Amino acid sequence: MTQRLVLPGETAAWYDSKIYARVNGYVKKWLVDIGDHVSNGEILALIETPELDAQLQAARAKLNAAQAEVSVKQAHADFAKSTYERWRSSPQGVVSEQERESKKAASMEAESDLVASRAQVALDQADVDRLTSLTDSRR
Repeated sequence: MTQRLVLPGETAAWYDSKIYARVNGYVKKWLVDIGDHVSNGEILALIETPELDAQLQAARAKLNAAQAEVSVKQAHADFAKSTYERWRSSPQGVVSEQERESKKAASMEAESDLVASRAQVALDQADVDRLTSLTDSRR
């Protein structure tokens, strides 16, 4: 004789993991299904990120503009430096001291602008690198 026994119960997984995407986007393709065994570092899904792609494209354009600005500032600094050196080596009395100091200040200002432009390129490059790393982690 068999007797049937019905008891309430529930089942749960031994291991539970919360999974969060590092970027906002849409799931483009699932590579694993619920219940599949996965290993550490395995790609579970591919994410489509149109906003991130647009941000990366804008950051690259901004970096290109900043690099062009460095070229302009470099030419301006070179011109200001050569102008100052010509005025500095002029014989005493041919040019006024005020003009000589003005050319020196313009040369220093142009050099400072160049340094600031190079710093902006470094900032823009860091932004491109950050967005590129996020783009690479869409998987």
